[in-house]
Amino acid sequence: MKIRSLTRDSSHESKPHQHPEGQLFIINKGLLILQTDDKRWIMPSQRAGWIPPGYKHSAKSYGAMNGVSFYLSRNICKNLPKHVCVFTPNPLLTEVLARCGTWQESELSPAKKRLIQVMTDELSTLESEPLYLPMPQNTKLEKLALAFIARPESTSSIDTWAQHANMATRTFTRHFRQETGMSFAKWCQLARVMKAMEYLAKGKSVTWVSLSLGYQSVSAFIKVFRTLMGATPAHYFTSLRQK
Repeated sequence: MKIRSLTRDSSHESKPHQHPEGQLFIINKGLLILQTDDKRWIMPSQRAGWIPPGYKHSAKSYGAMNGVSFYLSRNICKNLPKHVCVFTPNPLLTEVLARCGTWQESELSPAKKRLIQVMTDELSTLESEPLYLPMPQNTKLEKLALAFIARPESTSSIDTWAQHANMATRTFTRHFRQETGMSFAKWCQLARVMKAMEYLAKGKSVTWVSLSLGYQSVSAFIKVFRTLMGATPAHYFTSLRQK
């Protein structure tokens, strides 16, 4: 097992890449966006992420970040999820990861191997959190989705977006739901909230974020954020800083 620090003093972006090992990492401070071919995953602090061996991805952190990354051999990964996961580690897994993070790279002793077994056992029981934005695989829809992510403040109607995709509105809405599992309107809401979290992690005010993302009022933005994230922006980020 290899161990690498994820501590950075400022924002950082990695190019698309993959590892022969599985990657388990925990974010203690900061915000990380993980991009795979079909999804954009958001990782606030106090979350852990899992990337199976050989899974192509890129990552971008916002502001200062502190965390640890563990690279696990394919043999260790054989009973772990075959897809990317973001989850909140339970107390036992948190303590195990903290202990493993102190190890120097060397041959694993029997005691360390037993602790790694505890780690993988706990990982196999945790449920992934829905902190991701599904991306359509259809070329036209993917291009449109990327255009919205680049300009999430857009207030264009569904009819306009359908025209951009050269589709009738009904065809567009049906295909987009089939590709992503959600309506285009709900997808746009989630995309805006993910962009909002990037801005908030950089220290932007709630008022600035709501106006920059095209909301008609601050209260409208707060309502959408609370619906999707379970707390207002202020309470959400205050709770993360206090952990």
